[in-house]
Amino acid sequence: MWHAANLGAPVPHPQEPLTVVELRRVCAESYTEGMWEIGQAMRAASVSGSAQWTFVADTLAETRERIRTPGSDAGDVAYWADESAVAAVQRYLHVRLLIYNPHAADAHRAQCLGDLKACADMPLRYILLRYTHNSTKLQHYELYSLGGTTVFERASLPDGVVSAFASRVSF
Repeated sequence: MWHAANLGAPVPHPQEPLTVVELRRVCAESYTEGMWEIGQAMRAASVSGSAQWTFVADTLAETRERIRTPGSDAGDVAYWADESAVAAVQRYLHVRLLIYNPHAADAHRAQCLGDLKACADMPLRYILLRYTHNSTKLQHYELYSLGGTTVFERASLPDGVVSAFASRVSF
């Protein structure tokens, strides 16, 4: 996926953090024709919440370009971190994003999207995010840290986090 998203660029070292631009490129390449067709249908149907589909353009190529564009530059057609983007980022970084929404009903406060398998050569890691419900499309999530740590191994996750997400994630 890296080579398709970043033509000619060398693959970064696994310990080197990726930029938002690099992650957006990976999300754009991961956006399939089937996803685009669903977006077209949602936008055309003007269903409730269809404003979130404004990034979907008339062509897949143009839609992918909108996904690559930073939200602050894209205006009303900004791509938001939907389930497909979250899943692509998780697979690419091999991390599980644990999303906490303090304003949701109890059963929906702890959310995880997509499926991610542990690998023998790369242990699964976890990142904690707080859903902000910021409608400006500039920031939907805030990163939680604990003592400066933002990426956790399973053993270092606080017990309360494990308990909150236990019904959603197989730790």
